[in-house]
Amino acid sequence: MAIAHRGASAWATENTLGALRVANSLGADMWEVDVHLTRDRVCVVCHDSNLLRLTGKDICLGEADWNTIRKIHLLGGGTIPSFADVVTLALEMDAGLYVEIKGEGAGFAAWQEMKRQKFSYAILASFEKEFVQELRDADCEFPLSILIPKGHDPFALALATGAKIIHPCWENASSSPQELITPELLIRVQEAGLEMVLWHEERPAVLEEILQLPVLGICSNQPELLVPFPVSTNENHCPKIVCHRGAETFAPENTLSAVDLAFDQGFNIVEIDVRQTKDGVPVVMHDSRVNRTTNGRGAIKNMIYDEVSKLDAGSWFDPFFANEHVPRLEDVLVHAKGRGEVYIEIKEAEPNLLLEFVQQVEMIEECFFWCEDIRIMDQLRLLNKDVRLMARRYDFKTLDAAIERHQPQVIEFNGLKFTQNELERCREAGILSMPFYMGSVLDKLRKLIDSGADMLNLGHPELVKKILLSKNNSE
Repeated sequence: MAIAHRGASAWATENTLGALRVANSLGADMWEVDVHLTRDRVCVVCHDSNLLRLTGKDICLGEADWNTIRKIHLLGGGTIPSFADVVTLALEMDAGLYVEIKGEGAGFAAWQEMKRQKFSYAILASFEKEFVQELRDADCEFPLSILIPKGHDPFALALATGAKIIHPCWENASSSPQELITPELLIRVQEAGLEMVLWHEERPAVLEEILQLPVLGICSNQPELLVPFPVSTNENHCPKIVCHRGAETFAPENTLSAVDLAFDQGFNIVEIDVRQTKDGVPVVMHDSRVNRTTNGRGAIKNMIYDEVSKLDAGSWFDPFFANEHVPRLEDVLVHAKGRGEVYIEIKEAEPNLLLEFVQQVEMIEECFFWCEDIRIMDQLRLLNKDVRLMARRYDFKTLDAAIERHQPQVIEFNGLKFTQNELERCREAGILSMPFYMGSVLDKLRKLIDSGADMLNLGHPELVKKILLSKNNSE
């Protein structure tokens, strides 16, 4: 199971409803949430007992009433939810709950709330033996898990608490904590009739190994890493996925976070828009003016890079991304190198300068270009005969006219407005076909997936993963 640690806490404020929604969209099976009781005995979801780290205010959860807590805004955006609201959301989204009991009495309260809402997909866990024992002694019907610090005997703790799940929290035990999960340990777990859940992990090298282990679940701040796109396809044919302006559903468009999240989900290609500053620096932004996606005002072409670099490019999307900045083209290329390809839409920039950056990072074969200005397209081809270009089918009366005009390596179609004959013609010419669709209608996406196209340029690529996972689970 993919367990989202405090929700998708790498991409939204931990333990908020927003983080849980993102986790669900990124493929998490369960949400790990932390529970405490307020002074008036309301079960709330928050990791810390004191809110100083999360709010800048020295407030103890156990010394404040729910009516006070619910009105406090967290520094990263969002508010502290009640556990009741989390259960309601989990029911709505068909998600499981991995409930870590932080405060005295919170485990019993969480258990009763889940019973009240007839919620059954949950595990109750804690570092504190007494909290787990309390639920065991009360004949709690949910599976119980004991969290194991490094240096403690997991089997002794399981025996003492009645927990059927052991959860080693060994992420900081060494630089290679996966080596602590030995074959001998796994055999003992099986012989004892126990299950194992592993710590929250985001390091690719560690994840690569623990994803192969016979464990019940793995936690991560980035649940997308636990359900990467190639795995979700179950080796079924699927087009390569182009993420429009990066993972723009979950992160501010055209930022490094959006680029990283696109590749972290296992998708193949990111699409970005490039403009040039007054002093000749190619930067990644869709609009000609910075007004919509930053806290600044003015046209990119009238600003020097030093001005642009200081803008907040994330808060407009969510306060969680307040430290996001407008990236340079070279920043995106560095982030993409070795992870996938980049589709560069030239909005307003010198083509020779863009090619120079692409060639410097040795990514000429991993990038392709398009510009609405045909003169720019012609210049690109003249500057480098090996440059990969895209042409839009819907800009021409016929497909052959598009091919003849640009000698492209990629042809873009508008949604489902193409024929199988056109796709076959592309294949015959050695050209990749790429329908684009910015919508979220699942039936249209299913048709695109099954169309035989080579690539899909999508505004909601995460839905492709959802469709394929659902398909695989039903087979």
